Amino acid sequence: SMDTYVIYGNLFYDNPTEALFQGEGNTTLYNNVFVNPRGAAVHIQPHNGRPRHVQFFHNTIVARDAGVSIMGVEQGYHPVVFGNAIFSNQPASIGLFAGDNTAMSWAEASDHLRAPFLEPPALDVSPKEDALIGSFAAIHSSVLHLPGWNLDFDGVRRERSVAGAFAHRKHGR
Repeated sequence: SMDTYVIYGNLFYDNPTEALFQGEGNTTLYNNVFVNPRGAAVHIQPHNGRPRHVQFFHNTIVARDAGVSIMGVEQGYHPVVFGNAIFSNQPASIGLFAGDNTAMSWAEASDHLRAPFLEPPALDVSPKEDALIGSFAAIHSSVLHLPGWNLDFDGVRRERSVAGAFAHRKHGR
């Protein structure tokens, strides 16, 4: 009950029958890419236990169905959710994402990301030049001890507020 699962720097791709990631308990996800052209991306919800200490930041999500769903969090716990780029027909459940995340429709992904609808290895969900730059809440102090919390998916140091798993780079990837 006291374990924390820290998941960062991963590509989760294509599952037509279930969400790409399903978790509960003490879960920290950051600098991940979730792309599901046939379903949902992230469900954090009760299964054998209830979600407790949840941290979800600097992830890029491109999902045809639900983008991020965080439900059934144990009373007294408050998820830390910021700096995510979510492109989905159902970006997020409840009001977790107002202000501190970028949430747009599935169709808008190609307006802001380089090649979000291609299959790997051509898939590229890094932001287009000057896309996804914003002002997000300050980095929550609870994440400062995590390995690579200030680096992006490619290991590039974050210099300014850019939503998603990739730091903005003027000349592309």
